Amino acid sequence: MTSSVKSCRIGGEFELKCSDLEFDTAANPVLPSFGAPQETWLDTGRSALAVIARHLAHTAEGSTVWLPAYCCESIVAPFLRKSLHVRFYSVGERLNRIDADPSRGDTLLFIHYFGCRNRTALHRIEEFRSASICVIEDCVQAVLTTGIGTHGDHALTSLRKLLPQPDGAMLASRETIAINADAADEEFVSARVVGKLQRGAAARPEAFLPLFERSESRLADDVPRTMSWISQQLLGRTDLPMVAARRTANFATLRQGLADIAPRIGIVPLLPGLDVGEVPLGFPVVVGEGRRDALRAHLAGWGIFCPIHWDLAHLAGAVFAEERALSASMLTLPIDQRYDENDMSIILASLSTFCRDCS
Repeated sequence: MTSSVKSCRIGGEFELKCSDLEFDTAANPVLPSFGAPQETWLDTGRSALAVIARHLAHTAEGSTVWLPAYCCESIVAPFLRKSLHVRFYSVGERLNRIDADPSRGDTLLFIHYFGCRNRTALHRIEEFRSASICVIEDCVQAVLTTGIGTHGDHALTSLRKLLPQPDGAMLASRETIAINADAADEEFVSARVVGKLQRGAAARPEAFLPLFERSESRLADDVPRTMSWISQQLLGRTDLPMVAARRTANFATLRQGLADIAPRIGIVPLLPGLDVGEVPLGFPVVVGEGRRDALRAHLAGWGIFCPIHWDLAHLAGAVFAEERALSASMLTLPIDQRYDENDMSIILASLSTFCRDCS
């Protein structure tokens, strides 16, 4: 890499500053709501799924849980731990299909990928409901997108991918279900807060990355827990409209800037665009010719850190060729509210040098 590399750090875990933690302890924050009959704030999306899986184990024994082949292993695990029968369905290379054939009494989970409404699933909601198929609406990647979270029998969100809170996830249900959540895991929360503070103070990665890794390892037990007090306070003072506007503007800046660059460097935006009210998780792109990892390393050299989604180990030999190809070729460019048009320009500048630097 040449001297043209900018001094920046874009992407990765959200930071916190000490001033972020100066709370009014008497404040009673107002938390977002889907308006469902039962809504409970838990620590993580895994906890929400664990509650749903426990409920299904008691009420839908012997039925099948249909999950999208393109999903995180943490979505699969809670259902397997309750010995529920899991089948996967294809969503295709553009994440816009539901190749599933659920029967009466089955459960189907669908995902609003990357902040966009899953239009295919929403168009089939009435079909599923009339066939007595339980629907789980996964809104984790679309926390701020409007018009979702009210269609399924159960819906869940999680804040950790879009906001700096150490934890926080909501489970909404049309019916009353047992929650039985333990208290927040203070060791998990403390490790994440300290790590975020260190990252915010520009500490070296070896100082804070082990804290994040250690905290994630504590989620393996699938014990549902309540949302921590500190996350409630942080969320209550977060300007969510600003977050939504900034993410949407950054997405538009990248999309416009990539119009000429993308074909030249062999990448294709995964999403066709955003509809009104959609707030993106990131800007996912598909990288051709097996060069995804090379592009990811190139961007890291510029201080731009891009997540990849997911290794699909849960498929265990099943075909799902389109999902496997997507898993091997996609990465997500960061566009979150920490950044502005100047940061998007840095991302575009780094992308424009990819072919030259990798030749």
